[in-house]
Amino acid sequence: MSVIHTKRNFVCAYEPLPEDRYADIVLVGEDMDGKPKRHRLLTQPIDQYQEAVSWALGMANVMASPIEVMPITAEEYERRSHLESLATREGAR
Repeated sequence: MSVIHTKRNFVCAYEPLPEDRYADIVLVGEDMDGKPKRHRLLTQPIDQYQEAVSWALGMANVMASPIEVMPITAEEYERRSHLESLATREGAR
């Protein structure tokens, strides 16, 4: 993992593994009650990993919390999408 410092903040960029297919850009912070919270800002195909890191670096100074660039596999991406779809359907009821 590379920790890249900016003027106000930092970005943690995890190295992609051969099986990774996407890169999540995540804001690491807290919710209103001070509990840890992760907010996904963007997901890019892994072939745009460097662009994702550059984007995160550009955003880091305007964010109050650090940003992570987290490579994920296609299975992780699909599982998350499925769970989000279920949560959306449950919320619509």
